[in-house]
This record gives sequence, structure tokens and C-alpha cells, in this order.
Amino acid sequence: MDTLPFVFKGNLYKDYSDSLKAEIDLLKEKEEESWRIALDMFMFSLRYISSIYDLYKKNPYQCYKDEIVDMCNKFSAHSMGKNKSWTTKLSDGLVEECNRIINEMEKIPTK
Repeated sequence: MDTLPFVFKGNLYKDYSDSLKAEIDLLKEKEEESWRIALDMFMFSLRYISSIYDLYKKNPYQCYKDEIVDMCNKFSAHSMGKNKSWTTKLSDGLVEECNRIINEMEKIPTK
């Protein structure tokens, strides 16, 4: 029995390598899209935080301050992981901005 019962057609290593490359390329595209979505959400969150602060400066009601504190807590929960990925770094930036605005809000008496 010198022959195998089947015949290899093509190069298995090359075929497997090509399929892995295709999967990696697809993952890179998805990661790039995820990055753009996360960045859009980051920018939206910054604008939202700023608009709440602007409302608070005009009418310093406690509910506006509570909203910023609540957002800060949510972003803090996302950024607590040991793995500092780009998404947790974005959350860290939002936490810093929320804390900065909370400190500014503390200077304005609440109605």
C-alpha cells in the first residue's frame, strides 16, 4: 500500500494561509469600523456633557448635576478593567471630562 487513498489537490498550507489572511482582513475592517463608531459615540458624549453643563450654567438645577454624575459613574464602570484598550481609554477621557465639569458645577449654587 504505497499510495494514499486520496490525492491532495492544491497547496493545503497556502489555502489555509489565504483563508486566515481573509479572516484577518475582515477583522481589521470590523475593528476599524468599531473604532469609528466608538469615536463618534465619544464625540457625541462630549457634546452632550457640554450641553448639560451649558443648561446648568443658565439654570443651575440639581437634576443637571445628577445627570453628569450618573454619566460619570457609567463611564467609570466601563474604564475599570485592567486591560486598557482604546475603548477604555475613551471612557477614561469621558470620566476626566465629567469630573472637570462636576468641579465647575460645584462652584455654581444649585437652585
